Amino acid sequence: DFPVAPSGPTSADPSLGPASYAMVTRVEATPAPAAAPRAAAPRAGSVAQLFGTATIHSGNASSALMRSGISSILILPGPAEGEAEEGPARSILAQSVLSVSSSGLRETHVNSWPATGALIVAEVVGTGVLALGKNFAQLGWSVGLGVLIGGFLSNTFTSLLLAQVNLAFPNIVTLGDAARKLLGRVGGIFGYAIVYVYIFFTMANYLIVLATAVRSAAQPVRSALHASGPLCQPVATLIGTLVLLPGNQLRTLSGLVGLSAVSFATICATVVICLWTLVSGMGACDDEPSASMGFLDYNASMCGFIFAFSGQSIMLEMQAEMRQPRDFPKAVQLSFSTLFTVYTLVVVLSYHTCGRGTPGELLQVVPPGGWSIAVGVLMIIHMTVTYTILQQVLTRACCLFLVPGALGQGPSARAKWFVVSTVLMALAYVVANSVPLFTDIVNLTGGLLSTQCAFTLPALLYLSLRFRLPNLAGNPLGPRAQRACVAGAYVSLFLGAYFTVFGAGSSLLVLIKHAQEGLNPPFGCN
Repeated sequence: DFPVAPSGPTSADPSLGPASYAMVTRVEATPAPAAAPRAAAPRAGSVAQLFGTATIHSGNASSALMRSGISSILILPGPAEGEAEEGPARSILAQSVLSVSSSGLRETHVNSWPATGALIVAEVVGTGVLALGKNFAQLGWSVGLGVLIGGFLSNTFTSLLLAQVNLAFPNIVTLGDAARKLLGRVGGIFGYAIVYVYIFFTMANYLIVLATAVRSAAQPVRSALHASGPLCQPVATLIGTLVLLPGNQLRTLSGLVGLSAVSFATICATVVICLWTLVSGMGACDDEPSASMGFLDYNASMCGFIFAFSGQSIMLEMQAEMRQPRDFPKAVQLSFSTLFTVYTLVVVLSYHTCGRGTPGELLQVVPPGGWSIAVGVLMIIHMTVTYTILQQVLTRACCLFLVPGALGQGPSARAKWFVVSTVLMALAYVVANSVPLFTDIVNLTGGLLSTQCAFTLPALLYLSLRFRLPNLAGNPLGPRAQRACVAGAYVSLFLGAYFTVFGAGSSLLVLIKHAQEGLNPPFGCN
């Protein structure tokens, strides 16, 4: 973080520069001294005019509404005394309404393209990689490698389309905001809804993995107590929610970079242990290999790859924080090349060792013992960090629209936040214990939601930018490159439509089939 140097006076407030104060990375959560001069806080007019889709939240001039997908934020102070309020707060993916000290402003354009590439990898590598081995085993060598390469190329392309959107509208911070700007009110609602529902299902996904981690860590204790069998899934999930409960009460994430580094390190260590277990010949494979594949199974498995590669929902935030946003394509190429390498190692080693008996979750290849305890502890740490980050984004959005008092100060506000965050976690708990298999929720999320973030929305945004505002679109690109991007965008729309209909539909039907076959019945003690 670096203090912002004023770039020039404004008529509204001579102590502030016009544009250099719009984007910030952190706002101090401590109230400003009562005697502080009014000029120490940003004025509404000097900031709101820089972001057309945002409106002003009511409050005094020392209040700020921070908006974010994960980290990058925009402060929108309330109107000064005597000024009319311009409209209700509609900041999606918001942080909180907090007091701002005179030293709280920070420059956001600080990340280099290698740092941005590392952030993309840290955000995308998550639970999706854990289900890739099983999905690859169901597709086989030829189809599996084809889907892996296709996922790499298509997601790289649509990420580059979002880079063009950011270059045209550098003050757009979130995917929903971009949809509202370029696709209108209905498009904005669609964009916001997709992001929020995607976050919720990902939270349920995380609870499933957290339960598996708890079971792995608890197994030696149960063995010492001569308890029969592993810990029941619903009980393990309940223990996981109790672990998450304190972190859910954090309403700001001042140490986000450090938390993200810890999360990335733990998932990498987990993958390394699992791969080492496979290479050393100690890996545990499924006793019952996958049955013969049909049309539905192929589509459902391909959706798992879409989920594993999808990270476009927060790429506009990351690009907004770059020192040179035009270098974002370099960050995309670095990050997706890294992802492709890691995913290739995972699927090849898993399938080579276990064949069609590859477990549905990579953690299951580690046999009981010391390594399974280590993997369990690492994943508990990883899931705690990643779930805390996601739930905060969703909880703030719900509070902003339903319980705005939860974003204030004092015991009453914290109690309201507790209720909202706990209700969301309870709903995720129900979903996590209702789906038969881990791969089922991964594939359904990939087909229904990841396709919109990875294919549909980037393509629609670029095409709208290209045809409605041709003078702004594709500035760094020549005519041939622009035509190629348009053609690729139409292909992305086709992929999005196909996997939304056939992928999500197939995933849902496979889930129903697994439920009818009695595989891991809802809230069953498997």
